[in-house]
Amino acid sequence: MTSTAGTHNLILNNRNRATLDGVTGVISFDDRTIALRTELGELTIDGENLNIVKLELEEGKLIVEGTITGLFYSDQAVKPAKRRLFGSGK
Repeated sequence: MTSTAGTHNLILNNRNRATLDGVTGVISFDDRTIALRTELGELTIDGENLNIVKLELEEGKLIVEGTITGLFYSDQAVKPAKRRLFGSGK
């Protein structure tokens, strides 16, 4: 089933810079975890030395730099469950 409720794009460069659009809010953040709301569900970014270098919620844009070790989506419309995009699982 494909949702047309919104759009969300993520570009990951060399696992140290992520450029996102479709971001509607920041739930929480520190240098190891950034939790976001996107047009298509919640996203958690795990890593080390994470830093939000650009945030424009009016335009839905976010840029994160640091060592990115995992991206986890939770689709609240279906049921709360984390789906692993990549990561070591440690």
